[in-house]
Amino acid sequence: MQGSKIRSTYIAFARKEKKRLESEIEKCQKDIAMGEKEVARVQGALATSHFDKFSHFVTDLVDRTEALSAEVLEHKKNSRTSRWYTFLQHQ
Repeated sequence: MQGSKIRSTYIAFARKEKKRLESEIEKCQKDIAMGEKEVARVQGALATSHFDKFSHFVTDLVDRTEALSAEVLEHKKNSRTSRWYTFLQHQ
């Protein structure tokens, strides 16, 4: 009887953790979408700016920042994904 009670508490915890992780993933996806919109806005502003002489430097900076942001988000996603798969395996 006690084993089933322990399993039920693990199951309840796992369900809550699954919901929390799903909401975290959804939040990260929204953050990524907002970041992509901001990058598009900045790149559009650069294309119409009067600083043509410096625009390639700024474009390079935006590209490197975007790459770094994508790398950080991918790292977070992978670290969460490994916990996510471990969680799914225990269900």
